[in-house]
Amino acid sequence: MQIEKKYEQWKSITESDFVTLFIKTWFTYIATLRELNPDVSVFTEDGMPRGDKPFLNAYKSGIMPIVQKQMESDDALQELYKLYPFAMKKVFEVFPQYFFQTFYTVNREYKYIDEDIQKDNDGKIKERYQVSIHLSDKWKVKVHISLSGYYRTKNYNEKIKREIDVRDIFNLIIETIKSNSNMLDELSIIKEFYDNLFEKIISKSMDKDYTEKYNSTINHIIHTQLIRIYTSIRLSFEKNYRLPYEIDGLYDTNTFAIVKQTPYNQFYRSFNSGLNNQKESFYGKLLKNDGVEWFASFVYSLRNALFHEIISPLDEDWQLIFKSSYLILKRISDICIDTVYHIFSLNEIDNNPIVEYVMNNSIDCVNLLADHVEILETSQISLTHFDLNNSLINASGIIKLKVKLQKGEADDIEEENGEIRSEEPVVIAFNAKLYDNLEIVNSNDGQKVIELSIAGT
Repeated sequence: MQIEKKYEQWKSITESDFVTLFIKTWFTYIATLRELNPDVSVFTEDGMPRGDKPFLNAYKSGIMPIVQKQMESDDALQELYKLYPFAMKKVFEVFPQYFFQTFYTVNREYKYIDEDIQKDNDGKIKERYQVSIHLSDKWKVKVHISLSGYYRTKNYNEKIKREIDVRDIFNLIIETIKSNSNMLDELSIIKEFYDNLFEKIISKSMDKDYTEKYNSTINHIIHTQLIRIYTSIRLSFEKNYRLPYEIDGLYDTNTFAIVKQTPYNQFYRSFNSGLNNQKESFYGKLLKNDGVEWFASFVYSLRNALFHEIISPLDEDWQLIFKSSYLILKRISDICIDTVYHIFSLNEIDNNPIVEYVMNNSIDCVNLLADHVEILETSQISLTHFDLNNSLINASGIIKLKVKLQKGEADDIEEENGEIRSEEPVVIAFNAKLYDNLEIVNSNDGQKVIELSIAGT
């Protein structure tokens, strides 16, 4: 890249440093994920390093909901809008084979079902069609159409089956964009996908002549049924062209979306058109939930591209992508670090919710130690294990208490038939479920979700 003015060169050098900052922040991010997921092994059974992937998987099921909540109104998330169009452009230019897996996802829950039955005056089925479209595995769309009925004395029964590999359509679109760069557009890509899929579904069936098997009237009935079926399928597919807020709550996504853009359909267009400001509450929720989840996968792909491919740090598009990614990743890493501090603060007595619970409530396992028990103080608390599950912290450990134990009543003690022991050491084990602010979770019946027992029992 030729730079004519020295101040432009200075800017290029400083912007390229965001690549370095991204690398440093990535290692910090992974280090905190290791701290937050002690049950995830760093090495295989053979002693080989497992890499970063297991910790990234644990991130999604563990601390990611905490990140999503804390980034709800975070400026760092706005960086997603800045990087997205440039990321689409650069991934397509440099890694076209990864374009669809980076910005689109195949909806494995998709299932389209349609059925129509018409009966005669005697209740006999005169015309019937059934349609089923679903994914048979990660990539293949299976279509099954069944047509049946009768006309006068002649019955008919026809079945149409299709199996379509969406990867073939992806490859076709990639070649189309290569020959026409204007096609690198969110709405154009999703329309191109469903147009191609629809053509493959109706392929040959509309032109098929059934008069060899049936008379012209039945032939007409079959084609009329197919027109109704294919019109219904096309209308279903066209829901994918609408903006998320337009169809929110109206339709089940699993009934019309085979392939979806990530983080959500027409992501950048919604921002560029100002819809995000007009529908701030709706899009803000999508951004913090779907945006954070998409970034978790994208940033790993970006890390792989940086570590395994040749990327020029002076390329302005890459500079923008790494700058925005660094700012987002830095904020996520800060939340992870704060969560680590929060969890390990459970080793401290002061402002500890578990200590406060023990000191302010009647503890059954301790009360069984004598006729009368008074907890005097907590001398130590130690966290022995924790894990994160869908934003909740499961924490376990031990607490050392000093207690006053009294055997017998006051009269028994006066008659020397009882005794009082002060500052007796008692160790109890705890297992508690906490929110990310370390408040103990309440169960449905309003009880704190915490189990306490004498250690070793």
